[in-house]
Amino acid sequence: MLIEREFTIDAPLSVVWNFIKDKEKFAKCVPNLEQMKIVNDQRFILILKPKLTFLRGRIEMDCTIKKMEDNTGILLVKGKSIGSSFDAISEIILADKKNKTTLHWNVEITLQGLLKHVPESVIRATVYFIADRMIKNLSGLT
Repeated sequence: MLIEREFTIDAPLSVVWNFIKDKEKFAKCVPNLEQMKIVNDQRFILILKPKLTFLRGRIEMDCTIKKMEDNTGILLVKGKSIGSSFDAISEIILADKKNKTTLHWNVEITLQGLLKHVPESVIRATVYFIADRMIKNLSGLT
């Protein structure tokens, strides 16, 4: 399932890019984050406790940075929870827009386990909601 969004952030590109490159700062934008463990320069683990009707408990997201250069970031994510898991490839591309930043984001998600039975429209709405919250949080922190 491919999901794409575009956002405008009211901050210069260099400020947004430097913020996104800092894993610890950027993790603070993730809604319902309980814990972050840095494994090495390219890998970190996020533990979330989302408030979702179709997924209870905690989600562990094992994240590996594949690219973080030239205003482009690519992140591989392996997520798991009780009875559910997913793989995702997420890409962000930043562009300057008159002292603001355009952030184009796309993610390709493969669902496994119980998540395969959740309607695609529900998954999309949830991903949009989380992405919107992350960008709102990012805009408040940059």
